[in-house]
Amino acid sequence: MTIREFYETKAAERFVAVQSQILAMATRMQAAVEAGEAADQEFVAAQSLHDEARREFELLKSAHEDQWGAAKTSFETAWEKLDRALAPVSSRP
Repeated sequence: MTIREFYETKAAERFVAVQSQILAMATRMQAAVEAGEAADQEFVAAQSLHDEARREFELLKSAHEDQWGAAKTSFETAWEKLDRALAPVSSRP
């Protein structure tokens, strides 16, 4: 397995893990809506960041070798934004 294949495989695994966090947010959002609270902004923001990271990941996977490094940087930037947005979520009950 090349470094590129390894990196892309690990990134795909990270998306699976993050998706469970986003689903937990959706559950909390639904509970908040039912309780009359407005928690949907947090969910919408996280989903938007997830979608952006997913787009960057798809660009990373389809990048030619000479552009893969730049695509990797763009993906990592998008991923870090998503990770920061989800960090408070991870520490919640």
